[in-house]
Amino acid sequence: MDDGMDMDDLFGDAADLSLPTRPPPSKELYQRIDELRGGGCCQTVAWSNWGCIATITANGAAIELRNLRCHPGTGNWGLSEPTPTPAFTATLDGGPLKHLSWSPTGSELAIIDCAGRVTILSIFSSLNKPTLHRAGTGDPVDDLYGVVGCYWLNLAPYPLNRLAFLNGPAVKEGSTYRYEASQAPVFGPFHPNHTKSALVCITTNGILRVLWPQNNGKYYESHTELESIVSSDDLITHAAICPDKSNTLLIAFATTSKQLRTVRALVDWGLPKTAEKIPPAAMALNPTIKTRHLAVTSWLHDTPGDTLNASNMESSMAQLSHLEFLPSCGDASGRITPATIVAIRSHLPVSVTHYNQDVHTTVDRWEIRDKPQSVHPAFEQLSSRRNSVGSQPPLDSFTVNKIALTMQPMNLGKVIFFAYSDSSVDYRDRTTMAETFTDQDLDRVWHLSQIGFSYTEDEPCLQVALSPSYCSAVQIRNDGKIKWKQLDYHLGDIGSSMEDLMRNVTYDDLLATAHKYVKLSMQS
Repeated sequence: MDDGMDMDDLFGDAADLSLPTRPPPSKELYQRIDELRGGGCCQTVAWSNWGCIATITANGAAIELRNLRCHPGTGNWGLSEPTPTPAFTATLDGGPLKHLSWSPTGSELAIIDCAGRVTILSIFSSLNKPTLHRAGTGDPVDDLYGVVGCYWLNLAPYPLNRLAFLNGPAVKEGSTYRYEASQAPVFGPFHPNHTKSALVCITTNGILRVLWPQNNGKYYESHTELESIVSSDDLITHAAICPDKSNTLLIAFATTSKQLRTVRALVDWGLPKTAEKIPPAAMALNPTIKTRHLAVTSWLHDTPGDTLNASNMESSMAQLSHLEFLPSCGDASGRITPATIVAIRSHLPVSVTHYNQDVHTTVDRWEIRDKPQSVHPAFEQLSSRRNSVGSQPPLDSFTVNKIALTMQPMNLGKVIFFAYSDSSVDYRDRTTMAETFTDQDLDRVWHLSQIGFSYTEDEPCLQVALSPSYCSAVQIRNDGKIKWKQLDYHLGDIGSSMEDLMRNVTYDDLLATAHKYVKLSMQS
């Protein structure tokens, strides 16, 4: 090297070349991911279709109910003050409460504790005043009875075979919008009374429980053994349930030995075989459950089965944080996407240093397809038809450099909503998992994010629940506080005439979002 060379000429002046860094993961996020890896059903915030937001208190002994409300003095929208319920037990002998799940009507709330005991409250005729419909104190106190997956049955369409409708997208015609309508079938099984649902639960020791209301309003239970548990390797850590077009339930569950198993379940309600028309409210139910195993594979597909404990693989990537089951649905072209299992694995660095802050989430998927028609055994050796559906590799995986906290389908299952620990969100196509709602096509609008609305990425969070309208969210922050997040407009001035806003909106959070941007010339 030439001794006379000026290093400043080569590299420029001594400017600060440091790269922007993001804050390291918080200890609260580590604790939350440990909870998610420990087992399914640990969501402590849930938003009902009626608009009630339920959260579990910090001590795990009771729940708090909130609603969106418009302040009578200022006209500003926000969360109401929490209405606490009395503690469910004085001694927490079943452990703290750990999971909340609303029924499709939004009038029943299932509350599950660490021992798998299920309490069901009804919030129907009076705001924030629940009625106890099923006490969980009668369930056994046993860690092996813990619930790792649950699902409320869809409400039976009325009349039977009536389709579900989605008004969207909004198609611009001149200065106004018209809504295109799409439709999809509603899959069973259904409670025989079209106004009622039932809760299906999977326990860590392989029991399939169905908690169903008799027509007198009281809840009863039917159950069956889903899996014979003979060792700790067979214990179930995560389970997911979805309805199928055959009016049966598809169940996926993961075991501690990293197996992914699928089962089909049929619920026979024990209705009398008679040609006489009997009102549903007059029929006594006596359900039984039948199951059939479908397929088995490993959810850790990218590592050979005999090297699952290989030292070159970080242990965190060999642990599930979420397992979801998406029912089949149709896309815009009419193509049917089969039922899909989604497994989520989150990676956090073992030690956090200035140079080791890598976080990411890997999402794997498996489609459930019918087996090809069987052939005579003499022809089996001529092809690879020996492979079952479950033994085939998953669909293409994708990785995001964030920690996923929540996954929720929307728009009749055609779009998947993901929420992350840095308070960001994205929307992905159900079939391809490519990001959507980012094209800013103002002529065909599916969601407010297409026309300049988005969530401000501010404080990190631990849990997220999306509103029924998909246009706001509630978070649990690192400090345990509950925060309502609205969509904000980030493309400048929103306009000054009514033609620039969507009209005929009835959801409270949409009204609250519009209220922020109303100008004097638009008030009427």
